[in-house]
Amino acid sequence: MNSVGSFDKVVTSRRDFMLTVGLGLVGIAARIPGPSHPTEEGRLAVNVLPRSAWEARNPITERLAPHSGPLRYMTVHHAGDQLHDTGPSRYREWQRWHMGKRGWGDLAYHYIVGIDGAIYAGRDLAYRGDTATTYDTDGHFLVVVEGNFERDDPTAAQLRGLSLLLASASDEHGISPAAIAAHRDYANTSCPGENLYPYVSSGALRRDVESLLRGQAVVLTEAPGPLPG
Repeated sequence: MNSVGSFDKVVTSRRDFMLTVGLGLVGIAARIPGPSHPTEEGRLAVNVLPRSAWEARNPITERLAPHSGPLRYMTVHHAGDQLHDTGPSRYREWQRWHMGKRGWGDLAYHYIVGIDGAIYAGRDLAYRGDTATTYDTDGHFLVVVEGNFERDDPTAAQLRGLSLLLASASDEHGISPAAIAAHRDYANTSCPGENLYPYVSSGALRRDVESLLRGQAVVLTEAPGPLPG
């Protein structure tokens, strides 16, 4: 898919992105509206919009391969393209491409982080993700961050949403934050882009996940409210 258009009005500047990486998201979380809320039990609940929120097609399960064991890795991708339309309509296009042109059984990724930081459910975690590159996705929790980060910068809300999502995955599935890596760490690719990769490779994402987990449980919960437009 080709890169077309931009979402400059909603991205942080490169300076702000690098400042975020340097300081760590948890320390400035009060300034970043995130998809989470505390529960009465003192847990941090991470809101996830279900597949119905983006009107996902049903998967073709005979094309999907189950994991051979428990999830062991958390791997960050980017979409690699960005059009003016974002959110659910964009995710439906990805799924049509993956299922129709690639021949895969569903959207390739288990979760999506939108440009506004909203988190969407993708492929059932029982099944391995798909990739157009040569790494084995068995045991990988795959998350795609919406955008082309070879050209644009991730939003602060996306970075916050990503850290929350991975903290919940670490807590629920027992995956060590040390197992956070990027697509390019496993295959010959630039994914997740030059403007997102430093957040992963520097250890900032791992530290933010560890900070979120320190002293509390971080759990996924289905987000309430109307479907997004």
